[in-house]
Amino acid sequence: MKDGARMAFIVVAALCAGAVHAHETGKSPASAENVTIPRGKPDLAGPDASAIEKRQRAYFTDTELLTQDGRKVRFYTDILKDRLVVLNFIYTNCSDACPLITAKLASARAQMNGLEDKGLRLVSISIDPVRDTPQALAAFAGKFDARRDDWVFLTGTKRNIDTILKKLGAYTEEVGSHNTAIIAGNLRNDHWRRIRPETPDNVIAETVRYLADPDNLR
Repeated sequence: MKDGARMAFIVVAALCAGAVHAHETGKSPASAENVTIPRGKPDLAGPDASAIEKRQRAYFTDTELLTQDGRKVRFYTDILKDRLVVLNFIYTNCSDACPLITAKLASARAQMNGLEDKGLRLVSISIDPVRDTPQALAAFAGKFDARRDDWVFLTGTKRNIDTILKKLGAYTEEVGSHNTAIIAGNLRNDHWRRIRPETPDNVIAETVRYLADPDNLR
């Protein structure tokens, strides 16, 4: 499998396999699901690290986006590279799933103290960039104790946001039926997990801690 196809498989499988839509969050809690783990334990300071970065950069792209503070960023270089990330998809006019999941992520983040030195970053991507201005995202973030250095909310031009959503397997023409799966990944080793939105906050935190530990690779 070519590098680009492999990366697409990792990410799309993580976000789409068993994805739960916005109004399907009432199911019983489920554990995080393993998606793809590299073969063996890569030398994260050696040639494997360079190959991983090259593949990731080519797949995720450096599409320009805007943060909730109006700062221009490049998606791979400024947001993902070398990070331990938790990604989800929101729109600020959502009245059900998005606020619930954001509140749950805020609770999970409070249980992830100590992961800052692992490059922890939460990334909430708007699927409604026409209405979700940086100011709207900042106001939304302020409701959930999400105004912190390691939690970024992203918007941008519709074309650029659509590019990223398609890369992540989360593109939709109907915002009300968007993908509510959460994906956690360690960009340093290509270790990823899909987390169902009904998963308890403590399990989300435990999953991210698991991904942060290189000894858990197999």
